[in-house]
Amino acid sequence: MNILSSILKKVINEEVIFTVKCYICKNNAGCASCEYEKQCDRKKTSNFCLCLECESKQETIDVYSMMFAKELLDKEK
Repeated sequence: MNILSSILKKVINEEVIFTVKCYICKNNAGCASCEYEKQCDRKKTSNFCLCLECESKQETIDVYSMMFAKELLDKEK
């Protein structure tokens, strides 16, 4: 990612900002408003982030857990 970021920055002459999709709904996770934004390196971050909308729903932990378990089981196949 670092190489790609450097190449893009040189080509377009602008800083490249990586965003992350919400693990559940696949919309933009809203990195700019995330409480972890200052510590997060989006080039290395996990693909298991949540957007504020999904994070605020009561059923999120259940949905998240089921999706994560399914992904682990699919990798074992």
